[in-house]
Amino acid sequence: MGLLVAVIALFVIIYFAVVSSGFRIFLLVALAAALPLGYFWYQQSAKESADNELRLSIARSLVKPTDLEMADSKLTPPSYPGLSLWNIYGVIKNNSDYEIESIALTIEVTNCDAYDSNCVVVGSGIARRDILRIPKGQARAFNVNFPLENLPKLDKWKWRITDWLIEARNPE
Repeated sequence: MGLLVAVIALFVIIYFAVVSSGFRIFLLVALAAALPLGYFWYQQSAKESADNELRLSIARSLVKPTDLEMADSKLTPPSYPGLSLWNIYGVIKNNSDYEIESIALTIEVTNCDAYDSNCVVVGSGIARRDILRIPKGQARAFNVNFPLENLPKLDKWKWRITDWLIEARNPE
């Protein structure tokens, strides 16, 4: 419906531009005014994007994984066959000087044979929790479902966290 309205409006503009010299002048003035406004809008948008990137990079550099303690962590497979959503649970204590806004954990699952040798990485996924908000010196539960797809049959599996992405809140 919106496309139809746009096409009709375009035809009306073209019609008036053909039959009316005053409308052609109006279109040229409008175009002359729109170009600088569009340029300034683009510059402002690029500046805001750069400021957001800088803020995000600062927020991600303030808290290190060594500033956190994770206790009672547990990774559980899907409760029904055919599902791919795993669950990680743990309690995270923030020992940094900043409040934590969000955390993303890269989790790697390995499968081993019956003798606990010949272990192979069979999957990895990212468990991300936005708006976690852990004030400095406090602890919060971290409970996230995340996908791990195309895993083979797991006989004797293990898991580990291979990477942390921690974002501090309002690091100004």
